[in-house]
Amino acid sequence: MSGLSDSARKKLAHVSSATLPSQLLKRGFRNQCLQDASAASIGDILMTRLQVRGVAGFVSDSGIRESHKIAGQSHEQEKMEVFLREEIVSGHPLHGMYPPNGAIRARYVEWQNIRDPAS
Repeated sequence: MSGLSDSARKKLAHVSSATLPSQLLKRGFRNQCLQDASAASIGDILMTRLQVRGVAGFVSDSGIRESHKIAGQSHEQEKMEVFLREEIVSGHPLHGMYPPNGAIRARYVEWQNIRDPAS
């Protein structure tokens, strides 16, 4: 097995600890443990929604080694979640937003094109 490429390492440096387990779960990895990271059992999108709704706290009892492909997909997921967080903060309801439906995905593409026309 080869080591982690510099490109993958750079992408993973900008990915939250909630995104990586999500990507691994999609690949069938049910038992995961992140070391030297603050793992979360709820992602930023859902936590932001709870904050918007006035939740004062969240208690959880929950706890990587993969390829360049996971780094790329995690990086893309993180960009989508930045967009979704902005939408939630601006007052959009969670329904249809998370997970994103087709209309939300289309708005994300427009948002991404404005934010980063080279992508």
